[in-house]
Amino acid sequence: MMPDALMSWFDRITGRRKNAAGGNEDVVPSTPSERWTIAGIRFDTSGWRLTDASPSTMSWSAPDGSLVLTSEASPGDQMPGSLSDLRNQHRARARADGGDIVQVEVVRLACGDALQAIYKKRSGLGHCYRGVTTVRSGPTRFRMESTIDEGGTTGLREATISAMLASCGEFAVGEKNADGSFAIKGWTFDPYDPAFDADALNGIVDDWRLDEFMPQHPLSRTRASLRAIAASLTLDGGEAPAVADAEASRGPRRQLSGNVFRACAAAFKRDDLFEQSLREEIDSLGDTASFQLGLCLLQMGMIHTSNGRPGNALPILTRAESMIEATSGGNAHQLAVVRTHRAHAVLKLGRRKDALSLFLQAIELFERSPNAETDVSYVLALGQVPALLSEQGDTERAMEYLRRVQPLVEKAQRSDRAH
Repeated sequence: MMPDALMSWFDRITGRRKNAAGGNEDVVPSTPSERWTIAGIRFDTSGWRLTDASPSTMSWSAPDGSLVLTSEASPGDQMPGSLSDLRNQHRARARADGGDIVQVEVVRLACGDALQAIYKKRSGLGHCYRGVTTVRSGPTRFRMESTIDEGGTTGLREATISAMLASCGEFAVGEKNADGSFAIKGWTFDPYDPAFDADALNGIVDDWRLDEFMPQHPLSRTRASLRAIAASLTLDGGEAPAVADAEASRGPRRQLSGNVFRACAAAFKRDDLFEQSLREEIDSLGDTASFQLGLCLLQMGMIHTSNGRPGNALPILTRAESMIEATSGGNAHQLAVVRTHRAHAVLKLGRRKDALSLFLQAIELFERSPNAETDVSYVLALGQVPALLSEQGDTERAMEYLRRVQPLVEKAQRSDRAH
């Protein structure tokens, strides 16, 4: 119920602006070659409207944002020797200016290497993001810098993730701030080095995976613009030298939990991302039995069942049930949930008598829990039993279960209408 309400609110606020540069439905085409005034470089500017041009500078605009290309003689400064050194340098500069880094990466391009960085800084009630691509070609350095602020979507990303944290039971209040407010535990962190977490502006809301759900957000637009530049950049002067002797990078740290990310995927109806995240977490957990692995397997089995693949779901749910039973410490509620969904897969396979037995076992387990009536899996189990009992000729018990489930269904329907 909460995700549907979030989605409705999200749609009203944003108007669902779609293109990478953040414009409205009519995408501005890339600047034609005859209008380029800086020699030796080209890249895709779709979504950006050219506003000014000279032999050393070109400028574009988009809603709440600007993009500037500059060309200058390449300075003879010595580049840092490693990617870690580069990040330390850029972090120090950003923080000295009251901001922070979101990412600093060396990107391999067809024409050589480029440095791409994103900086975050407070702006009014929200934040402003700068995306910078720097590349050298012979005696020339080119710098492409976008600046995009939150405009009318201030706080949207933060509010969405706060709600998802609460829905997943991961919202925890931390220390008191100087202004009297309270920090959220784990909300901010340095993208690369935990030694710099204390003063970080980067946070879980800046996770790149969230861009899929909020493409109109300035950070999403900034990353989309950097990707477009990297994919389309061409230089006339031959290959650009590497910007640093970069070590292998896995990109910024991801602190947003898989559970919260999957809650977002469910709310935004992205089953593909939900399943992808599950597969990644299952792979990372390995073969050692654990409660978390059991929960992940449960969710994967539910996906298979809901997508019409009960034959694939059943062995996964059977494994999940065994694992949860062994690792949950006697948690009857969790065991009831997984048994309900195993029963549902069995029912989808046409084994109706076996499904009835499993549903009844699940209901018995649920009724040991004080919060059973608020669990949709409990309602699912109760709702399936009347018809299955009737098929067995036990109409009296069927009516009993029907009387039990009706008020729960009506309560859920009232709640849905309220949201």
